Amino acid sequence: ILVSVQAINRNGEVLTIPAKEILFDYRTCNLSKDLIFLSATFKGKKDKKENIKEIISQIDRKKINSFYSVCCTIGGYILFPAKKIDNKLTINCHRGLHPKIIDRWDLSLECIRCFYKKEENPIKETLTRYSDFFNLFQNFKGYVKYFHLEDMVSDDYNSIKFFLPFKGFNHPPLPANVNEYLTYRKNLMTFIKARNKRIYKSVRIKRRRYAYGKSLKPVCFHKKSNRCHQTYKRKYN
Repeated sequence: ILVSVQAINRNGEVLTIPAKEILFDYRTCNLSKDLIFLSATFKGKKDKKENIKEIISQIDRKKINSFYSVCCTIGGYILFPAKKIDNKLTINCHRGLHPKIIDRWDLSLECIRCFYKKEENPIKETLTRYSDFFNLFQNFKGYVKYFHLEDMVSDDYNSIKFFLPFKGFNHPPLPANVNEYLTYRKNLMTFIKARNKRIYKSVRIKRRRYAYGKSLKPVCFHKKSNRCHQTYKRKYN
Protein backbone atom coordinates (compact mmCIF):
# COMPACT_ATOMS: atom_id res chain seq x y z
CA ILE A 1 0.00 0.00 0.00
CA LEU A 2 1.41 3.38 -1.02
CA VAL A 3 2.20 5.67 1.91
CA SER A 4 3.86 8.62 0.15
CA VAL A 5 6.09 9.65 -2.74
CA GLN A 6 9.16 11.85 -2.75
CA ALA A 7 9.68 14.23 -5.66
CA ILE A 8 11.68 17.31 -6.63
CA ASN A 9 10.18 20.37 -8.32
CA ARG A 10 11.72 22.89 -10.73
CA ASN A 11 12.99 25.02 -7.84
CA GLY A 12 15.00 22.11 -6.51
CA GLU A 13 12.73 21.56 -3.52
CA VAL A 14 12.32 17.97 -2.37
CA LEU A 15 8.67 17.26 -1.55
CA THR A 16 7.05 14.41 0.35
CA ILE A 17 3.49 13.93 -0.91
CA PRO A 18 1.10 11.73 1.14
CA ALA A 19 -0.80 9.07 -0.79
CA LYS A 20 -4.16 10.55 0.31
CA GLU A 21 -3.37 13.67 -1.75
CA ILE A 22 -2.71 11.68 -4.93
CA LEU A 23 -5.65 10.86 -7.19
CA PHE A 24 -4.73 7.96 -9.45
CA ASP A 25 -6.35 7.17 -12.77
CA TYR A 26 -5.39 4.83 -15.61
CA ARG A 27 -1.67 5.56 -16.25
CA THR A 28 -1.95 9.05 -14.81
CA CYS A 29 -2.53 11.02 -11.60
CA ASN A 30 -3.29 14.57 -10.48
CA LEU A 31 0.31 15.57 -9.67
CA SER A 32 2.18 18.14 -11.72
CA LYS A 33 4.04 16.87 -14.76
CA ASP A 34 6.97 19.09 -13.76
CA LEU A 35 7.80 16.89 -10.79
CA ILE A 36 10.65 14.38 -10.91
CA PHE A 37 9.93 11.39 -8.68
CA LEU A 38 12.78 10.23 -6.48
CA SER A 39 11.27 7.42 -4.41
CA ALA A 40 8.11 6.01 -2.90
CA THR A 41 7.25 4.56 0.51
CA PHE A 42 5.04 1.49 0.79
CA LYS A 43 3.71 -0.64 3.63
CA GLY A 44 2.60 -4.25 3.52
CA LYS A 45 3.66 -7.81 4.20
CA LYS A 46 6.97 -8.68 2.60
CA ASP A 47 5.99 -12.28 1.90
CA LYS A 48 2.94 -11.52 -0.28
CA LYS A 49 4.85 -11.00 -3.51
CA GLU A 50 7.04 -14.02 -2.95
CA ASN A 51 3.98 -16.11 -2.04
CA ILE A 52 2.24 -15.30 -5.31
CA LYS A 53 5.42 -15.98 -7.26
CA GLU A 54 5.75 -19.34 -5.56
CA ILE A 55 2.14 -20.24 -6.42
CA ILE A 56 2.51 -19.24 -10.07
CA SER A 57 5.80 -21.15 -10.40
CA GLN A 58 3.97 -24.37 -9.50
CA ILE A 59 1.28 -23.95 -12.17
CA ASP A 60 1.76 -25.55 -15.56
CA ARG A 61 2.49 -22.87 -18.16
CA LYS A 62 -0.18 -24.27 -20.49
CA LYS A 63 -2.82 -23.73 -17.79
CA ILE A 64 -1.70 -20.15 -17.28
CA ASN A 65 -1.77 -19.46 -21.02
CA SER A 66 -5.21 -21.02 -21.47
CA PHE A 67 -6.48 -18.99 -18.50
CA TYR A 68 -5.20 -15.80 -20.10
CA SER A 69 -6.69 -16.71 -23.49
CA VAL A 70 -10.18 -17.27 -22.06
CA CYS A 71 -9.99 -14.05 -19.99
CA CYS A 72 -9.21 -12.11 -23.18
CA THR A 73 -12.50 -13.10 -24.85
CA ILE A 74 -15.51 -10.75 -24.76
CA GLY A 75 -16.99 -12.52 -21.74
CA GLY A 76 -13.99 -11.41 -19.69
CA TYR A 77 -14.72 -7.70 -20.16
CA ILE A 78 -17.23 -5.27 -18.66
CA LEU A 79 -18.08 -1.61 -19.32
CA PHE A 80 -17.81 1.17 -16.75
CA PRO A 81 -17.96 4.97 -17.10
CA ALA A 82 -14.45 6.24 -17.86
CA LYS A 83 -14.99 9.92 -17.12
CA LYS A 84 -13.86 11.02 -13.65
CA ILE A 85 -16.30 12.85 -11.41
CA ASP A 86 -14.91 15.59 -9.13
CA ASN A 87 -11.45 14.45 -10.26
CA LYS A 88 -11.75 11.31 -8.12
CA LEU A 89 -11.17 7.65 -8.89
CA THR A 90 -13.33 5.91 -11.48
CA ILE A 91 -15.10 2.66 -10.63
CA ASN A 92 -12.66 0.49 -12.56
CA CYS A 93 -9.61 2.21 -11.11
CA HIS A 94 -10.88 2.03 -7.53
CA ARG A 95 -11.88 -1.64 -7.66
CA GLY A 96 -8.51 -2.48 -9.21
CA LEU A 97 -6.48 -0.59 -6.61
CA HIS A 98 -8.51 -1.38 -3.50
CA PRO A 99 -6.60 -3.93 -1.35
CA LYS A 100 -9.85 -5.71 -0.41
CA ILE A 101 -10.79 -6.32 -4.06
CA ILE A 102 -7.62 -6.21 -6.19
CA ASP A 103 -9.54 -6.33 -9.49
CA ARG A 104 -11.45 -9.52 -8.68
CA TRP A 105 -14.72 -9.40 -10.62
CA ASP A 106 -16.75 -11.51 -8.17
CA LEU A 107 -15.86 -9.15 -5.32
CA SER A 108 -16.59 -6.16 -7.57
CA LEU A 109 -20.04 -7.54 -8.41
CA GLU A 110 -20.71 -8.08 -4.70
CA CYS A 111 -19.94 -4.38 -4.16
CA ILE A 112 -22.41 -3.47 -6.90
CA ARG A 113 -25.05 -5.76 -5.37
CA CYS A 114 -24.49 -4.08 -2.00
CA PHE A 115 -24.80 -0.66 -3.65
CA TYR A 116 -28.24 -1.49 -5.03
CA LYS A 117 -29.27 -2.90 -1.63
CA LYS A 118 -27.84 0.20 0.11
CA GLU A 119 -25.39 -1.94 2.07
CA GLU A 120 -21.82 -1.10 3.05
CA ASN A 121 -18.97 -2.17 0.75
CA PRO A 122 -15.33 -1.12 0.19
CA ILE A 123 -16.05 1.14 -2.82
CA LYS A 124 -19.48 2.44 -1.79
CA GLU A 125 -18.42 6.10 -2.10
CA THR A 126 -17.22 5.63 -5.67
CA LEU A 127 -20.28 3.64 -6.76
CA THR A 128 -22.54 6.30 -5.26
CA ARG A 129 -20.70 8.96 -7.24
CA TYR A 130 -21.75 7.11 -10.40
CA SER A 131 -25.33 6.46 -9.28
CA ASP A 132 -26.68 7.99 -12.53
CA PHE A 133 -25.03 5.15 -14.42
CA PHE A 134 -26.44 2.43 -12.16
CA ASN A 135 -29.89 4.02 -12.13
CA LEU A 136 -30.13 3.27 -15.86
CA PHE A 137 -30.64 -0.40 -14.96
CA GLN A 138 -33.17 0.33 -12.17
CA ASN A 139 -31.97 -2.46 -9.89
CA PHE A 140 -29.36 -5.18 -9.49
CA LYS A 141 -31.37 -7.67 -11.52
CA GLY A 142 -31.58 -5.18 -14.37
CA TYR A 143 -27.81 -4.61 -14.23
CA VAL A 144 -27.09 -8.35 -14.22
CA LYS A 145 -29.43 -9.10 -17.12
CA TYR A 146 -28.20 -6.18 -19.23
CA PHE A 147 -24.57 -7.33 -19.01
CA HIS A 148 -25.38 -11.08 -19.21
CA LEU A 149 -24.04 -11.86 -15.74
CA GLU A 150 -26.76 -14.36 -14.76
CA ASP A 151 -24.26 -17.19 -14.28
CA MET A 152 -22.65 -15.28 -11.42
CA VAL A 153 -25.75 -14.83 -9.28
CA SER A 154 -28.36 -16.96 -7.54
CA ASP A 155 -31.76 -17.51 -9.13
CA ASP A 156 -33.30 -14.81 -6.94
CA TYR A 157 -30.43 -12.35 -7.69
CA ASN A 158 -29.79 -11.93 -3.96
CA SER A 159 -26.32 -13.49 -3.76
CA ILE A 160 -23.11 -13.85 -5.76
CA LYS A 161 -21.51 -17.09 -6.90
CA PHE A 162 -17.96 -16.30 -5.82
CA PHE A 163 -14.91 -17.77 -7.52
CA LEU A 164 -13.44 -18.50 -4.07
CA PRO A 165 -15.34 -18.99 -0.79
CA PHE A 166 -16.36 -15.53 0.43
CA LYS A 167 -15.46 -14.83 4.05
CA GLY A 168 -16.08 -11.10 4.00
CA PHE A 169 -14.11 -8.20 2.59
CA ASN A 170 -11.59 -8.34 5.42
CA HIS A 171 -10.36 -11.71 4.17
CA PRO A 172 -7.34 -11.50 1.78
CA PRO A 173 -8.66 -11.55 -1.81
CA LEU A 174 -5.68 -13.28 -3.42
CA PRO A 175 -5.39 -17.10 -3.62
CA ALA A 176 -3.39 -18.36 -0.65
CA ASN A 177 -2.09 -21.55 -2.27
CA VAL A 178 -2.02 -23.56 -5.49
CA ASN A 179 -5.36 -25.25 -4.85
CA GLU A 180 -7.09 -21.91 -4.33
CA TYR A 181 -5.50 -20.52 -7.49
CA LEU A 182 -6.69 -23.50 -9.54
CA THR A 183 -10.18 -23.22 -8.02
CA TYR A 184 -10.29 -19.52 -8.87
CA ARG A 185 -9.05 -20.23 -12.39
CA LYS A 186 -11.62 -22.97 -12.99
CA ASN A 187 -14.60 -20.97 -11.70
CA LEU A 188 -13.66 -17.79 -13.54
CA MET A 189 -13.11 -19.64 -16.82
CA THR A 190 -16.45 -21.47 -16.43
CA PHE A 191 -18.24 -18.15 -15.92
CA ILE A 192 -16.55 -16.42 -18.87
CA LYS A 193 -17.37 -19.27 -21.24
CA ALA A 194 -21.00 -19.27 -20.09
CA ARG A 195 -21.20 -15.50 -20.53
CA ASN A 196 -19.72 -15.77 -24.02
CA LYS A 197 -22.58 -18.10 -24.95
CA ARG A 198 -25.16 -15.68 -23.51
CA ILE A 199 -23.70 -12.76 -25.44
CA TYR A 200 -23.57 -14.78 -28.67
CA LYS A 201 -27.18 -15.91 -28.22
CA SER A 202 -28.31 -12.34 -27.52
CA VAL A 203 -26.60 -11.01 -30.64
CA ARG A 204 -28.22 -13.72 -32.80
CA ILE A 205 -31.68 -12.90 -31.42
CA LYS A 206 -31.24 -9.17 -32.04
CA ARG A 207 -30.05 -9.83 -35.58
CA ARG A 208 -33.17 -11.91 -36.25
CA ARG A 209 -35.41 -9.19 -34.83
CA TYR A 210 -33.74 -6.63 -37.05
CA ALA A 211 -34.11 -8.86 -40.10
CA TYR A 212 -37.82 -9.41 -39.47
CA GLY A 213 -38.55 -5.77 -38.64
CA LYS A 214 -39.43 -6.25 -34.98
CA SER A 215 -38.84 -3.73 -32.20
CA LEU A 216 -35.22 -3.26 -31.18
CA LYS A 217 -34.27 -0.83 -28.43
CA PRO A 218 -30.47 -0.54 -28.19
CA VAL A 219 -28.64 1.29 -25.43
CA CYS A 220 -25.12 2.52 -26.16
CA PHE A 221 -22.19 3.91 -24.19
CA HIS A 222 -21.81 7.44 -25.48
CA LYS A 223 -18.16 8.01 -26.44
CA LYS A 224 -18.16 11.76 -25.81
CA SER A 225 -19.43 11.65 -22.24
CA ASN A 226 -18.05 8.17 -21.51
CA ARG A 227 -21.24 7.43 -19.59
CA CYS A 228 -24.04 5.08 -20.39
CA HIS A 229 -27.02 6.87 -21.88
CA GLN A 230 -30.08 5.75 -23.75
CA THR A 231 -29.27 7.70 -26.88
CA TYR A 232 -32.06 6.40 -28.99
CA LYS A 233 -34.98 4.00 -29.13
CA ARG A 234 -36.10 3.19 -32.60
CA LYS A 235 -38.67 0.80 -34.00
CA TYR A 236 -37.47 -0.85 -37.17
CA ASN A 237 -40.21 -1.30 -39.76
